[in-house]
Amino acid sequence: MAKDDLKISKYNSAVSELTRIDFLFQAGNNWKSQGRYDKWNEKLDTIWMELAADGTKAHYKKFDIYTRLIIRNFSNKQRLYHILMKKQIFLKKLQNDLGKGTAYYDPDDDLLEE
Repeated sequence: MAKDDLKISKYNSAVSELTRIDFLFQAGNNWKSQGRYDKWNEKLDTIWMELAADGTKAHYKKFDIYTRLIIRNFSNKQRLYHILMKKQIFLKKLQNDLGKGTAYYDPDDDLLEE
């Protein structure tokens, strides 16, 4: 590929992505508090769309399991609540695993402790 053919943005969108994901988690928590589990689930699905591009096949399989559980238990609010909690925790862990969350490790920090 010639140098002129390479298209690289001179702007990094990481901060925008993190801001969007944080906003979606906040909005989801608001819907959860109002008992609107359908809307909470929509926000979690949107978070998944933000993260899925960097996910693995295992992440996709686990997300599909949550989708099936939600469909199967949609009329049982108590069960649905617990499934959505687990789905949100899965997405938070995925966000961290992908380096887009609150967990941060800098190997240079280890040098300061020696």
